[in-house]
Amino acid sequence: MKYYKTNNLYVGLLGNVTSINNDKQMTIESIDKYIIYTKLYYYYGDMAKDIFTGKVYYFWDGNISTSKTIEKAIGGCAVYTTSPIEIYLDFPKKKVSKSELLVILDKLNNPHKEEKMEIATEPITDSILKTILETSDLVKVSNISDELKETTIKELEVLAESYVNDINSFNNKNELNPFDSEYQIRMMYIKTLVDIEQKISDPKEMKSYSLKRQLQTFKKELNQND
Repeated sequence: MKYYKTNNLYVGLLGNVTSINNDKQMTIESIDKYIIYTKLYYYYGDMAKDIFTGKVYYFWDGNISTSKTIEKAIGGCAVYTTSPIEIYLDFPKKKVSKSELLVILDKLNNPHKEEKMEIATEPITDSILKTILETSDLVKVSNISDELKETTIKELEVLAESYVNDINSFNNKNELNPFDSEYQIRMMYIKTLVDIEQKISDPKEMKSYSLKRQLQTFKKELNQND
């Protein structure tokens, strides 16, 4: 999976650039299309390079030389407004995956699709699912690496799916379900959540995780030297 560094990653809203008053004045109008870009630096002004299409756009504002920048965008598009990618992330991180960026871009460019999804959602009333969400919030603000945060969030997502499957299986009287009651199921998942919270706060657990990751790196570098 491809990753991008977040220190030079931005979300930009595009607008159509046109000239008015016999080309004496320019105007820009939003077309409600967003891109995710990296910034290119030039002495006469910066430019935005779409990370997915490779297309380069001028900025509407902040140009030192208008004749060499925004005037060239007349009849085309320029970046109208911009913001750093961090404000669209669940928590600060140094790198972000391509799949995460595509999800962000889809939500920005298809807001009505998101509204339809929200209408169909069910309020969370189950105590275990609420606790899993609370644990995820704790993970996001914890003093652990971005990689471990991402891994733990995915672990919690899998845990929630497993919990729902076990509850449904028990209620449907599935003969393969090993539990005697819903209470037993809930207690098992509460214990797992406690273990996860301990893992992200216990220095010994953190050291163990770090050593395991170092071992993986060691094996990779060792094989490269063969």
